[in-house]
Amino acid sequence: IETALLGHADKLEPLDAKLVRLIKQTPGITLGELMQLTQCTLTEARVARFKVDF
Repeated sequence: IETALLGHADKLEPLDAKLVRLIKQTPGITLGELMQLTQCTLTEARVARFKVDF
């Protein structure tokens, strides 16, 4: 079971953690790109960006 779950680890990660990880991995990522990759809202993307910047 664990092997099968490893292939879907990104789906098990909480959205806010995923957003922060993506921003740290790609500092130049736009809010639009974050929204497209994660299906999050503009507000969620902005909050994540704020968390990483501070």
